Amino acid sequence: MTEGRGLTPGTFAATEEDARHVRTGVDAVVRYALQNKTPAKWRFTIEPPIGQKLQRGMAEPAFGEPGGGVEVIFVDGSPDGTVYGPDELPER
Repeated sequence: MTEGRGLTPGTFAATEEDARHVRTGVDAVVRYALQNKTPAKWRFTIEPPIGQKLQRGMAEPAFGEPGGGVEVIFVDGSPDGTVYGPDELPER
């Protein structure tokens, strides 16, 4: 995240719909096949402008995790003022 609460180019994020499957930090590690096994602690909300350039894909199995979560890549990042939060996720 930038100082102005935007995103740098190449930032990965979950879709709003897919994020509903992530209720804990451990869920995030498993669903998005994260290399760092420390449970995710924070969830941010991103409200990109209409027409924002995104690539959509699925987290492939990696690092001993199954993946399967739907992800987007903010190809060019996002403007300042588009990232809100964070909300804290329970560990388990």
